[in-house]
This record gives sequence, C-alpha cells and structure tokens, in this order.
Amino acid sequence: MLAYEDHLATLCPGCGHPKATAWHFDNEGEFEVVEQYTCHPCTAMKGQDDGPTQPVLFASVRDTRNYAEHPLPGHYTDFGSSDYAPGPVAAAPPPRDEETL
Repeated sequence: MLAYEDHLATLCPGCGHPKATAWHFDNEGEFEVVEQYTCHPCTAMKGQDDGPTQPVLFASVRDTRNYAEHPLPGHYTDFGSSDYAPGPVAAAPPPRDEETL
C-alpha cells in the first residue's frame, strides 16, 4: 500500500495527471478539455438544499504535448514524496572570478 500512496503523491489532486508534467512551467497551454461529465451522485448530494441545482461537472483533460519532438526541460521538483524531474537537471556553473572574465 505504501507504493500506491507514493504513486498518488506524484499526481495532481485536481486532475490526476503526473505533477511533473501538469505543474511544469513549460507545459502551459499543452492540455485541452476533451469532454465534460456530469457526476449524478455529486449533483444529488449538492441538491439536498431546496431549489434548483446546477450539475456537478468534471472534465476529461488530454495532454497534447509531443514529448518526443518537444521534451520538457528538467527542473527541480518537490511535489510530495517524489523528486522526479522530467529530464536531466543541469548543474550550476562554477563561480566566476575576476580573472576569468
């Protein structure tokens, strides 16, 4: 069960996509809503109050990025228990002194 919990910690709690791609700064605009679904039990629970109830909708989202042609640059992540970064993380350049300039 610990492996499953570790896996869940790597996923976005809102959409279920891996945090390493869903939250990556270079992936903005790379997702699209494919369909929306009405959750009837959630709608019924929401409608316990008197009055009209708006349906509870959930979206099915697709990652549209072609990672083979446009890989994500690496970056440090600390999204839960995983330190996964989608690609190599470049080492910091050595400090420069006045003589090397």
